[in-house]
Amino acid sequence: AGDMEPWDDADRPAFFFNMENLSYLVLDSNRPLWEKVEAEILDFVSSEQEGLGVEGASSVEAMGGFASTQFLVLLPKAASSPELKRRIKCDTWFKTKLAKRLTMLEGMEIAISAALFVLEVSPIVSEALVRFQGTWIKDSSYYEISGCRLRFPSGGSARIEGQPAGRAFNITHSSGATFSASLDPMGQVLKWSNGSVWHRSSEQMQLLHNKRAEENMLCNGPAEAVVPEEVNVEDGKIPQPAPWRTADGGMPLGEGANGMVQRLPDKNAT
Repeated sequence: AGDMEPWDDADRPAFFFNMENLSYLVLDSNRPLWEKVEAEILDFVSSEQEGLGVEGASSVEAMGGFASTQFLVLLPKAASSPELKRRIKCDTWFKTKLAKRLTMLEGMEIAISAALFVLEVSPIVSEALVRFQGTWIKDSSYYEISGCRLRFPSGGSARIEGQPAGRAFNITHSSGATFSASLDPMGQVLKWSNGSVWHRSSEQMQLLHNKRAEENMLCNGPAEAVVPEEVNVEDGKIPQPAPWRTADGGMPLGEGANGMVQRLPDKNAT
């Protein structure tokens, strides 16, 4: 219960899932295909037999990169039943059902690079926090945002407080030190108030990280054990990351390289 973020009259409950091997690039450029995906997700959310059984006008947003898509499902304000939370928490069932349904959609072969699978599913959170959910990477360390908690590699955690627009959050330590982080337009990069940068983790990022670790061990031997870095709230500093670069030496992942695109346009826009 401590990880859940309550929502008020100006907010809605929501959850997040990260679909790997589904190109956001293709969905963004192919409106009919996006509408099929959106309708399938909404049907899954509303279906009592095959899905989550949520009645009401839910909506779906998306963001992502060249080989993964993050979906944000906004729910009716009344959607907070224990049964719904249980179904989302049973993420093996959730992941299998949803990946199968999206894979079978007509025309999806142009957007799929390999077998679809759901990398992460968030708990139900407020709309102000849903865009930050998931795993983030800085240097060789991974950080998890689940619900309203940010968990560090060392095992420590901090409560996050979302800002109204849902694009930034703050953390405050008992010492009084406060830090803020903002999300880039594509939802792939968190930029901290002192300049530190975290990148959204994906299967590709994890494979790249593992490859670098293997190459480093072959060249330099096993590294000495070190304590993973995290936000240092005692001296008010967040360690600066080394820049992430692609295997071919290109731009850092998540910052406009390798097909990163803008969010899907508003359907109601003229």
